[in-house]
Amino acid sequence: MKRVNSLLLALVLCVSMCLGLSSCEEEKGGTLTEFTVVDSPIEDNIWDMYLYENKIFFGTGDGNANTGPITVYAYDLNTKEFFESGVLKEEVINSFLVVDNILVAPGIDSTQNNNISNYNTYENGEWIQHRVLTNTEHCFDFVSFGDRYFYGVDADISYSPCFSTNKSDEDLVRHYFYKDGKRVTKGIESARVFDLVILNDTLYAIMSRAENSTLTLEVYKFNEEKDTFEYVSDLGSQTRVASYINFKIIGSKVSVNDKLFIATSLGYYTDNMVDFHKIDFKGEYTLDYCLDNDTLYALCHYPLKNGQYETSVWALDLTRDSLEFERVLYFDSEYCCVSLVKTDESFYFATADINYRNDKKGAILRVDLIKE
Repeated sequence: MKRVNSLLLALVLCVSMCLGLSSCEEEKGGTLTEFTVVDSPIEDNIWDMYLYENKIFFGTGDGNANTGPITVYAYDLNTKEFFESGVLKEEVINSFLVVDNILVAPGIDSTQNNNISNYNTYENGEWIQHRVLTNTEHCFDFVSFGDRYFYGVDADISYSPCFSTNKSDEDLVRHYFYKDGKRVTKGIESARVFDLVILNDTLYAIMSRAENSTLTLEVYKFNEEKDTFEYVSDLGSQTRVASYINFKIIGSKVSVNDKLFIATSLGYYTDNMVDFHKIDFKGEYTLDYCLDNDTLYALCHYPLKNGQYETSVWALDLTRDSLEFERVLYFDSEYCCVSLVKTDESFYFATADINYRNDKKGAILRVDLIKE
C-alpha cells in the first residue's frame, strides 16, 4: 500500500440550505468555493470515480491510444491513503457499476485476444476477470435483470449488440433488435449498445448504429417472451449528443424515483424512455451525476475564454415533486472535471483533458463541506 500525504482541508465560504453553502452569484446562485488538489499517484486522465465500501475507485486509460493494462487506484476514506486495488487487462476503464452489490468494471477494450471481451468484478479485495463474451471486442455496460446478466457490446459476427448469460457466466444468448418487424442490425456498418437501463422494472437498451454513413441513437425495449429488443424511440433526435470520448456517448446516467437522468453534454430526464426533457442548467454542460441518499447531484462546467473552466455542482431534492436543480457551489480552475463523488465530508472531482485544451489531467480536486 502506497502512502500519500494527508489531504489538506479546503475552505467552503458559506453555508446554504442544501449543503451549508450560501448564494453569492446573482444569476445562477451557488457559492464561490475554494478547492484542494489532492496529492495522488494518478497521472493519467480519470474518466470515472465510484464510491464503494468507503473507498473511491478511479478509472483511467485510453482506448483510442491502445494503452493498458490498467492499474486501478483506490482511495481509502478511513486511512486517507491511496492503494493499488489491482491491474486489469484492459486498455481503458471508463465506468464502474454496482451489480448485485458487487463492484464491476466493464471490459471496454481488452489487451488480450480481440475476439473476446471481459467484465471484471471486485470481490474480497481483489479483481476477478470474467472472460465469457465471445466474438465481440467491447463490453460497454452490464446489468442484472431477472435471473440473468445482460451486456451491452459491439455487434459480433451474428449482428447482436447485446448478450446475456446466467449468473454463473454460462448459457450465453445473443439478443436481436427489431424495428417495424425487421432486424435492424443485420448488414450494417456497426451497432453498439453503450447503455442498458432498468426503468419501472423494464429493461431498455440504448443502441448506436451506423448505416450508410449515418449515425443513429435509439432506444429499444426488451421483450421477455421473445428474448428480443423492440424499437421504442429516437433518442438522438431529442438530445444533444457529446463528442465520442473513450467509448462514451451518454456520459452518465442515474435511474431513481421512476425516472432516468442522463448526461449527453446536456442534462435530460425521462419517465418513459420515449420523451426526453432537457434540464435547465443555465447553459452549462452536464458531465456527471452522483446520487447521495435523497439528493441527486449534477456536475456541470462551462469553458471560459481564458482556457479555464467554471465548474459547478447542482442539487435536486428527491423528496420533493419539483425537478428543478439548485446550483450550490462553483469554482474556476484550469482543470476539466468529468466525474463527481460525494462523501459525508467532501466533494471529490476527477479531471481529464477531454477537449485537448491543455495538459491538465489526472488531478483530483476536493471541496470540504461545513457541517452545521
